[in-house]
Amino acid sequence: MENPLKELTKTACFSVTGSDPVVLKACMKYAQKENSYFICEATVNQVNQFGGYTGMKPKDYVSMVCRFADEIGFPREKLILSGDHLGPFVWRNLPEQEAMARSEELVRQYVAAGFRKIHLDPTMPLLGEDPRQFGDRQIAERAARLAKISEETYEQTKNDTIWNYRPVYVIGSEVPVPGGTEELESMQVTTPEALNQTLSCFQNAFLDHGLPQVWEDTLAIVAQIGLEFSEDHVYDFKDEAARPLANLLKTRPPFVFESHSSDYQTPECLQQMVNDGVGILKVGPELTFAHREALFSLSIIERELAPAWGLVPSHFMEVLEQSMVQNPADWEHYYHGNEGELKLKRRYSYSDRARYYFARPEVLEAKRQLLENLGKKPIPLYLISQYLPVQYEKIREGKLEASPEVMIEDKIQSVMERYYQNMKIAVQNRDKGV
Repeated sequence: MENPLKELTKTACFSVTGSDPVVLKACMKYAQKENSYFICEATVNQVNQFGGYTGMKPKDYVSMVCRFADEIGFPREKLILSGDHLGPFVWRNLPEQEAMARSEELVRQYVAAGFRKIHLDPTMPLLGEDPRQFGDRQIAERAARLAKISEETYEQTKNDTIWNYRPVYVIGSEVPVPGGTEELESMQVTTPEALNQTLSCFQNAFLDHGLPQVWEDTLAIVAQIGLEFSEDHVYDFKDEAARPLANLLKTRPPFVFESHSSDYQTPECLQQMVNDGVGILKVGPELTFAHREALFSLSIIERELAPAWGLVPSHFMEVLEQSMVQNPADWEHYYHGNEGELKLKRRYSYSDRARYYFARPEVLEAKRQLLENLGKKPIPLYLISQYLPVQYEKIREGKLEASPEVMIEDKIQSVMERYYQNMKIAVQNRDKGV
């Protein structure tokens, strides 16, 4: 069987980045409804051979995703597991020999676990290396080293999982570091000349290392195509900025762009992205942002109901805030401003650094209490109308159950729907010659 992504990227596909169980299950259910593959991504800082910040190794992440699939009846063979930013990012403060040895073991474990979309990303200088002397040729050489490990591991382990088709590869990384941008002062769109040089360097490196099949299986490149989001701003995709890149990529089939910051883009922008050769649209923070929005709305509903229902409130919003203040490592380098501004950003920022705290015991317990409180009786519809108006309309139309868990799920799936439907529109228009 050929890797399904070879066919999917001829039109466009949607990929979910992250490890939030609620988000993954909600998105998987939507993919099931659409009779689609479900592509999910683990990043090097989330999941690696040492556990990452989630505590999961690659095989653990695969087990988790498969467990979710089994719970909802999603066929495992329609899962596509992707390793994102695989390279020495988390070991960039080590010398090359040690950092690359760890990167090779990282790739080995990802491929052995069944990951079949591999983003080769050794694009950062390591300890003692001069960034001014670090460029495409060195990056491509290191990528070839990692690709060789991937190929060897695949041949040794391909029959150990149900995903016995060959991996495909993604190259390039002119995007924010894994986890999001720390500061966005200016955005330089990749030039066609730089893109062409990157492609040529990778092609030469792969062929020089005796990896022609890897080059043939390299489907996508990451570049700065003119969209981004920061702590408080969304930079919409501009067709005129990306068109020269799109025209170049049309001369290098089967290459498509993989967009790493598709979050929060408008329907029109999403359609234009597909028109301009974005074959893989990746989204993560916007999905957890929707999860957080739903929980905040339910928390306010709980506060309104507490006196009437005799509830002991969960104080979910306050517990989350306290957890973030007491453990600032996951947001303090990303948010800027005075104390009042920082509090707003901790709660509401597009960067959604709050997602890193949802798995903390105190936050999980507050969420459990919130959902338990709101599950004791039917929530008055007028409160749902006030705080979850989109879900209210669906409830009134008989399309949605008025339970907290279902409303959270629907809020997340509304993001999926925007992407899927606008990708479909773009492909249909392209097929019609519009």
